[in-house]
Amino acid sequence: MKYKLYILFFMFCLQKGLAQKKPQLCICFTEKTKYIEVNTSEDSTKTSFTIVRGGFETKEKRKKNLENYQAGPPSASGQPSFTINYYTSKRPERIDLINSNDECEFFITLDQFRQKEFGFPKGIGGSQVIFLKKLPDGSFLKWNPILMARE
Repeated sequence: MKYKLYILFFMFCLQKGLAQKKPQLCICFTEKTKYIEVNTSEDSTKTSFTIVRGGFETKEKRKKNLENYQAGPPSASGQPSFTINYYTSKRPERIDLINSNDECEFFITLDQFRQKEFGFPKGIGGSQVIFLKKLPDGSFLKWNPILMARE
């Protein structure tokens, strides 16, 4: 009986935690947006997003940053990362209006996201993002990817 109560309490807590939505950061982009590479499998079930970080747009900038890193003292954070990578194994959802999307606490463009000064708003972590791609007909494709670990 005691274990049943623990199990019921655990299930209640789990359900309550899942019911509360965390705020999401929605990153908007179009087909013409620079510095993002979107790779989708043939059947649209897998999509990866590679975003070039600000300050690393060209080979020259990447080389200079790498040289600065190698010339300085050893860093605990390791070699500079040129990209931020997200991945999802689910098909995108097509939505008509982003205003009707109550999951988004903040809307920003990809350029705003790439800014060095940009930090995630309070309560939003790096894996709590939604990508919204504006289509020519005015609708959007929506993905809920996860942040890939940095190697």
